[in-house]
Amino acid sequence: MQKRLATAATLAFAFISSAAHAQAWDDLVDRAQVGAGLGYMFGFDVDTTAGEVGFDGGLSYQLEGDLRIPSNTLLLINYTWLPTELKLNTTGGGTRDLGDLNLHFFQTGAQREFLYGKWRPFAMLTLGATLFASSQYDDEWKFSSTLGAGLKYLPSPKFGIRAQVRLMNSFGTNSSTIFCSFSGCDYGITGGGILHTDLSGVLFWVF
Repeated sequence: MQKRLATAATLAFAFISSAAHAQAWDDLVDRAQVGAGLGYMFGFDVDTTAGEVGFDGGLSYQLEGDLRIPSNTLLLINYTWLPTELKLNTTGGGTRDLGDLNLHFFQTGAQREFLYGKWRPFAMLTLGATLFASSQYDDEWKFSSTLGAGLKYLPSPKFGIRAQVRLMNSFGTNSSTIFCSFSGCDYGITGGGILHTDLSGVLFWVF
């Protein structure tokens, strides 16, 4: 009898705790988050028919707006900008400067928080497009996606900070080209796309 009562009490406690946790998510004060971030995006190379086109790493800048839907999921819109330089490592072993390059990432998707409280681990998945704006070539758009994870800390109900790592993939196929001008497209992609790795911190305000 005592074992049955103990089991019943345990199940009741688990049910009440689960209901309270769900209610805590439903009663969240922060229905929206707006933030700005600074990070470092690592350099990377793209295999082309003319050799390796290299992108220098550098500081990245971002703006983001998040809107909470029921429970612990937020819909997000993110813009990230990376000013960098472009170089070509030719198949013959030489290096050539290809001018300045600005990468503009436009992404929308979802972010999921796994704990409620001051500390909130999260993961995100987004889809969108990347604009390659070169000083020597025509602007070029590529379909892209982002997979990321990180940790938020909210010292106040009004603002928080978060650290995150993002893998941002600008897709390409063996038949696609990149960096074209009036004289034609000089570089045909021979790899499977362009992978960008970004480490960043974001300061955000909650509403």
